[in-house]
Amino acid sequence: MLIDPNVLLLAQEPEQAVELTALLSPYLRIKCAQDLDGVATALRYRRFDAILYVREGQAWRQALQAMRLRYPGIPVIVLTKIEAQRECAEMVEAGAFDFLIPPYGNRNLLAAVEQAVATAEARASHGGEARA
Repeated sequence: MLIDPNVLLLAQEPEQAVELTALLSPYLRIKCAQDLDGVATALRYRRFDAILYVREGQAWRQALQAMRLRYPGIPVIVLTKIEAQRECAEMVEAGAFDFLIPPYGNRNLLAAVEQAVATAEARASHGGEARA
């Protein structure tokens, strides 16, 4: 795994951001954004290895598609309470690298980040999607 991976957390609710930051900060560098504008601002000043996206509301599909188009080299891992196979498949089709459902243990989150980063690096080194 990367030493000290740099992850951007997109969470609309401050409580979620605080909870996930506390869970993950011992293992990786984490920066929070509350919306897509915040993601764009963060990416303007810093390189991130992955994005963790806390899925909320009905606009998740548009958010995933926008991130895939704007930042194709950065894997997005969706944290969702939805367990329906159809919706999870739709998340992947919309641009998610992977998805996780609660409970979000640090091992599950770290393993998903590790896999996403390794895949993105492999694609970049083989002439696939460029890293943002």
